[in-house]
Amino acid sequence: MMSLKMKSYVLLSLFGILTLLIAIHQFSPSIGVATNSVQTDINYESRYAGLDIEFVSKHSEDYTTSISKPVTSSQKVNEKIEAWLTEQEEQFLEDVHKLKSSGTLDVQANLNIQLETNPLAEQQYHLLFHVYQFMGGANGQESLHSLTVDVASGKLITIEQILDTNHVQFTDIHTLLVNALIEEGIDDIYQEELSTTMNNPSLWTWTTNEEGLTLHFDEYEIAAGSNGPIHVTLPFDEISDYIKDDWKRVWELVEETPTESEEQAEDEHHSTDVHEPDQIIKEKEEQDPPQEDILFEPNQLEKDGKYIALTFDDGPHPRITPQILETLESFDARATFYMLGTQVDFYPELAIEVALSGHEIGNHTMNHMNMTTLNREQLVRELADTTSMIEEVIGITPTTMRPPYGIYNQQVVDVSTELNLAIVNWSVDSEDWRSREVGAIKEMVFKDAANGRIVLFHDIHQATADALPAVMEQLQAEGYQFVTVSELLELEQSNLDIGPHSRRVIE
Repeated sequence: MMSLKMKSYVLLSLFGILTLLIAIHQFSPSIGVATNSVQTDINYESRYAGLDIEFVSKHSEDYTTSISKPVTSSQKVNEKIEAWLTEQEEQFLEDVHKLKSSGTLDVQANLNIQLETNPLAEQQYHLLFHVYQFMGGANGQESLHSLTVDVASGKLITIEQILDTNHVQFTDIHTLLVNALIEEGIDDIYQEELSTTMNNPSLWTWTTNEEGLTLHFDEYEIAAGSNGPIHVTLPFDEISDYIKDDWKRVWELVEETPTESEEQAEDEHHSTDVHEPDQIIKEKEEQDPPQEDILFEPNQLEKDGKYIALTFDDGPHPRITPQILETLESFDARATFYMLGTQVDFYPELAIEVALSGHEIGNHTMNHMNMTTLNREQLVRELADTTSMIEEVIGITPTTMRPPYGIYNQQVVDVSTELNLAIVNWSVDSEDWRSREVGAIKEMVFKDAANGRIVLFHDIHQATADALPAVMEQLQAEGYQFVTVSELLELEQSNLDIGPHSRRVIE
């Protein structure tokens, strides 16, 4: 019997008969109150204490926007983040309007704001935003912005709190940076622009890691655009003279002299707390119990059955996804979840729970970018990084992928083929992204439901969780069995009466 991975290749060669009916759609989070859904008090915590992430996407004829918005436990910090994100979106929409008014907007513009999260200390995080805009031409524009937040105190941490910018030799950092740039092979440096930035630390885009302080620069900011965005790390040992004492202790850059009582306590610990190797191993196993093996195996379907595949995009969501899982369990149903890599990163336990519940996991890219605007390297990174994230967190390898907005071109097909990912879209759009209303969602599903179709939902809207029980009850009453995408597509190998199917390819 042909393996599922081999069938992924076959599926890509059969796009004309696969499940690909594209609907242009707009995503946005719902804040509605649950009315008819299976309710659960489960709310999965983020792996970053005090920090959550919300995915917000919009779509119109002229543009798409996809924004990963961090949400902290501090209202003050949230307001500052929201203000900056709103400014970025409003400027983008203004630029789109100007291009359209002048008749020069000849593509669907795209704004994508990605979030990279790096812990600094307990409940302190670097938030590095990668802003990507595409309004036509060969390449989009990339820029970077960073905030360092203390969610416990509700304050931002500035570089001036970490470095002594008044140090008599502080300007030596400029020299260290130039040397580091040259070592990276960047010698076409705009010295005047670099000096202006370095003389104004408040303008720096910066983060830290275990090695040192990293400075980030936009395209064309300090060097030729061919270098792209620039990231340079200055090792702590090279800038330790400028780091304030409190932060030296955080990064353990100074040796603390233990007090007499601390030394006595340490001696007592070593003299009484002796463990044999077997005991150490046992304690380790008790602290970190082995993760249950996860292996998704599609069931073999009868050719004369009546099937429908429910799919959920853009999650996992800490509050909505658990409700959907509970509904699916109540119908003893399996579904397919197309997950964003950023969401898996924030909610790994929930991603594991989805897989342990028997559902199929698909690749929905890392950051929900319009894949037709990306070059080959970016495409590979979006898909491969997501597969790696799912493998690392869940322990399974996805075999299908769904392109954001359902849009792809030949380059996307080629890269997906190389990465063993079959492209799967949908043949029924619930339009939960548009209506965010229970009645409208049910109407859209029932209008187009038919044997062998794939239904598009999003497990980020409360209205979807509210509508799902009634949707599944009606479909079940009509004789449908709920199956995963891979189960449906395996059946299609021997039974092609599954449709209708079409596809939208952007050349």
